[in-house]
Amino acid sequence: MNYSPTVRDLMEYFERKDIIDWVVSNILCIWMLKPDSDHTIYQQALSWARLWLPMNKIYTVGELTLFFARCKAGRYDLGYKLDLTRLGNIFKKEFLAERG
Repeated sequence: MNYSPTVRDLMEYFERKDIIDWVVSNILCIWMLKPDSDHTIYQQALSWARLWLPMNKIYTVGELTLFFARCKAGRYDLGYKLDLTRLGNIFKKEFLAERG
């Protein structure tokens, strides 16, 4: 099969909170952070995911997984500390340009 569900498709079957938690876990994984190690960082990632996800729900889960994997692998220069603004900019300017 050649079908990959979009985030919008998943929202029909899963709670919005579950999908947001998936994004947050991917964000924390990029910088190798644990959700319980710093509550402030977790809350920042959670707030960012709540804003970012609805704007990007047209993308497939495969595309978002690829983006997070590339970030984790160091393909994009994200620095060594959590910078969510930079992450969002890289998604728009670099990742989507590559995929386009």
